[in-house]
Amino acid sequence: MTTHIARKIANAYLPLVRKADSPKIENPTQAAIFGADFQLSRDIPVEVPGGIVYDHQKSFDRKTFSDPEETMLIGVAGSISSYFLQFAKQIQGEDGGLKKFDFAKDLKKGHSPTVQSLNLSAMSQGIHYNTGGLFNLTVAHRDCENVRLYAVGENGVVAPMDTVVAGSGGPHAQQAYEVLTSDTEFIPSYCSNVLAGELFAIYNAVRFATSKDRGSLGIDVHVITPDKITNVTDALSEKKQAFGLKEFKRTIRKLDDLVK
Repeated sequence: MTTHIARKIANAYLPLVRKADSPKIENPTQAAIFGADFQLSRDIPVEVPGGIVYDHQKSFDRKTFSDPEETMLIGVAGSISSYFLQFAKQIQGEDGGLKKFDFAKDLKKGHSPTVQSLNLSAMSQGIHYNTGGLFNLTVAHRDCENVRLYAVGENGVVAPMDTVVAGSGGPHAQQAYEVLTSDTEFIPSYCSNVLAGELFAIYNAVRFATSKDRGSLGIDVHVITPDKITNVTDALSEKKQAFGLKEFKRTIRKLDDLVK
């Protein structure tokens, strides 16, 4: 199905390993990190004599996107149905037939009627979760000072969260993340602050999950801070090479042993 893990980071720029005489950081910026795979599953309706069947198809694309103003980072869990694609176009203002709505207001109200309505439409069509009709979201919203992380359920309920894990590969990612952040021996020396260490952990947690979950493939990582949203996938991939293939494989082998 998918792999998705998101974490809110309270003190992004604090040193990863603090010494007793370390200077105090005056502005420990907040951040949120989204890690996901690329594999999309969709059920395409096909008319056959006597009714409609659904052809299960796979493709590859990003499941994390932002609104045009880049104030929100949104990740989807569940399969990519036509209902989710309709929602994504609305958020991004790309659907000429539908008025773009302000999803930030839904976050403040604690409920998204649009997400609930689209999922109810999927259910009324006889499309169930196992065939990819329903979706839920992880949303990070930024302003000039804060980053807030929310989980948006299939029923539209919005809940503030510090960690969100979803999809069939989610439990594998969570296990790997917990191992990687439990001991600094797993974090390479070039990770000088909390944010860098968390990015390394999320990237490798998704990598580990995709090796375990047949429904997940690829790695995509974004970070949102109070001032911007950045896709850091390529930079992390380069750092992985700098870390060294032998060291990287050794870390993955340790993960394999520890999460069994």
